[in-house]
Formats: sequence, C-alpha cells, structure tokens
Amino acid sequence: MLYEISIFKKMLKPFKISDENLLKYSPRNDIIKHKCFKVAEEILKNNDLLEDILTKKIYPVSKLQKITQVKKRDIRYHKGFIVSAVLIFSSKLDTLKGYINNFLDEKFEKTGVLIAMKENYGIVVTKEFLFLSIPKKPSMAIGQTLEFKSFYLSIIKGVSHDIVIKVLIIIAILSMSAAFLFSFLAQLFLV
Repeated sequence: MLYEISIFKKMLKPFKISDENLLKYSPRNDIIKHKCFKVAEEILKNNDLLEDILTKKIYPVSKLQKITQVKKRDIRYHKGFIVSAVLIFSSKLDTLKGYINNFLDEKFEKTGVLIAMKENYGIVVTKEFLFLSIPKKPSMAIGQTLEFKSFYLSIIKGVSHDIVIKVLIIIAILSMSAAFLFSFLAQLFLV
C-alpha cells in the first residue's frame, strides 16, 4: 500500500495536485460527489479524454462540460478529485483501487488510509473516496489503515479540532435549550 501511495503522489505531480488540494477540493456532499464520479467515469470511457489526461496532461474542462452537462465551475473546482479518481481507476494500483472500490459499494467513513502527514494532522482517503483530515497521533504512519470517530473530522483548514468539538458541544446545548424553551412555552400557552 505504501508503494502504491508513493506512485499515486508521483502521478499527481504533473497536474500540480498536492495533498492539500485533495483535502480542500474533495466534494463534501453526495450530489457533487456523484457529479464528479460521472465526469471521471466519462473520462475513463472515452479514449480521447483519457489520452488528454494521461498522456498530454490536459484537463479539458469545456469538453467535459459538453459531454457530462456538469457545470464548468464544478469540473474546475473539483479537478484534483476527478483527476485522482481517473488516475487510480486507470492505473494498476490494485490495492488502492480495491480499497476505494467505488464509494457506492459501502457507506463507510470511519476508516481511511493515511496518505500524508502534516504538522498537526494527517490526510486520509476513505472508502467513499473522500480526502479528510484527522488529528495527528505519534503512532500514525503513511499507508496505515486508520479507524477514527466521525466527530474528529475537520474540513476547515487551520481550525483546531478542539475548537470544532467545542463548537459542536455548544450547538448541541443550544439545540437542547431551544427544544426545552419551545416545550415550556407550548405548555404555558396551552393551559
């Protein structure tokens, strides 16, 4: 797995796609994710488009938009995600391909393979083919399969995971307070 990850990273370099790009530009909702996979699937089915990407290192946004009817903005913004999907599924990176095995097979976001280590966090790719950040731990190593709790995930670059957890706790408390207040007012006015 470690060997395949290093090959995958080398494949991304001509497209100027970094670990950070994968993390930042991965689609966060199912609708956009499906659109991105639709674009990647069209590239994989069309030899001319596949040659543009694999050989010429060209990302033909206008052609892709005409074929898929996906907005140019989405095709441009999620370039890293789409290109990485094309590179993996058109390659012989069988272990990585088997791990991802198309996000439609399983809805599994709590397991991922660590593909990069940064100062305070690690970047994992999940079975849903999402690139996410998780808090860095000393025992983590690139290529390692990690299990993590979904509330540890942070898609906001530069925001501490502690802050994210505190905000989630505050939101939960406010939600409970609002529910209590509404039930109290309902009882007060119904009497």
